[in-house]
Amino acid sequence: PPPPPSHAEIANAAPRIHVTPIVRLRITRRVHPPPSPRKRISGYTRATLRKCAAISLVVLGAAGAARADIALGGTQPGTLTETFASPDECSGCHRFEESAPWDSWAGSMMANAARDPVFLGALTIANQDVPRSGDFCIRCHSPQAFLEGRAISKNGSAQNGAALTGADRESVHCEFCHRITEGPDGELLQGNGQYFVADDHVRRGPYAYPDASSSFMGPAHMTAVSELHASAALCGVCHDVTSPLANLRDPEDGADLGFRAPIERTFTEWTQSAYPAMGVTCQTCHMPEIEARACKPQLGGPVRPRMSRHNLAGGNAWVPDILAGEEKALDRAENYAQTKQRAIETLQSAATLAIDTPDETASGETMAIVVSVTNLTGHKLPTGYPEGRRMWLQVEARVEGAAMPFFVTGAYDGATGALTLDDQAKVYEVRQAVWDGAEAVEGFHFMLN
Repeated sequence: PPPPPSHAEIANAAPRIHVTPIVRLRITRRVHPPPSPRKRISGYTRATLRKCAAISLVVLGAAGAARADIALGGTQPGTLTETFASPDECSGCHRFEESAPWDSWAGSMMANAARDPVFLGALTIANQDVPRSGDFCIRCHSPQAFLEGRAISKNGSAQNGAALTGADRESVHCEFCHRITEGPDGELLQGNGQYFVADDHVRRGPYAYPDASSSFMGPAHMTAVSELHASAALCGVCHDVTSPLANLRDPEDGADLGFRAPIERTFTEWTQSAYPAMGVTCQTCHMPEIEARACKPQLGGPVRPRMSRHNLAGGNAWVPDILAGEEKALDRAENYAQTKQRAIETLQSAATLAIDTPDETASGETMAIVVSVTNLTGHKLPTGYPEGRRMWLQVEARVEGAAMPFFVTGAYDGATGALTLDDQAKVYEVRQAVWDGAEAVEGFHFMLN
């Protein structure tokens, strides 16, 4: 296929991509003293593209306290006869430089989805709210644990993930992804981790390998060309999440709207963007193609002009630092640092920011500032896990040469994590809640929302 568009081509296509509404901020010079000094945080753009979230208010209905069976499609626990190869086995050929598949994957959030302390906290709360519901979370964050029957124990114990093994904590690992395939009738089930996994050790991917006449005899395992692995549909298996227990409710009166509550919609958002028609997939941005080797050169691995980097970077530049401190035994400090840097770069390219101000404003008059944020991603900005992501505009006005601003909207205190929601603050986020019978109550209850 032709190469996907470059970042420059994507940026030039910005008018085709949905643009957030223009924000009009009216700034009036204050006569009272300026705000006290506060710790400034470094923004990824002047729009402060921090821990990103989504853009609408959704209030979701509550599930019952007792766990209902969560019956989902795809390969079921205990049905595979072939166990998974450890990523350590893959490292023998694919770990040799920063761009190599193992090296770029090892620090990613995909490789650490079951180590992520935010996930483990949400998992614990889920099992407390709805006993033994955590297998719904584990099926995406540790597919090996789910498929081999360690998501929950038979008697309901080990509900907080304590049954996971060291191998399970390798999370979304090499052989799991490269064994994903279509269902028995060629079907794909989008969302909620309803993946089909082949019961063999054939690694599926986008490459065809040379025949025996080549100096490179191919990898030390069986392979198969898979169009699915170059398609956004592969990512859509997990990156749409719908409540398996609760229906969406009207945020005003709690009326049941008759369908399951959407929790995350990153894949669906992409399908409704301009990018599919442009040939821009999830992999274009999150697994960008580079000229590099996938296998060690001493093993004959060829330089590929379009090798997908396995950083799988999104917007999470915070958790890699935690993992580097908590998972020292893994010896992946460099990998975590690489992932953090790639996440920052992803955020920096996620949007453009334009500020339109009048040339001058007389003292005592109101000055209108127009701030325009253009989303360059293939989904909402922010997107993904709604309970941990938000984006806002922090706008400051200073007298020329002054150190302190005389006006601030959207002020953030990096020491306390407090965002000041003044009357002009512009915040982009999903706000989820539980209907308690009388009103919507916000909180951190993934399985009840």
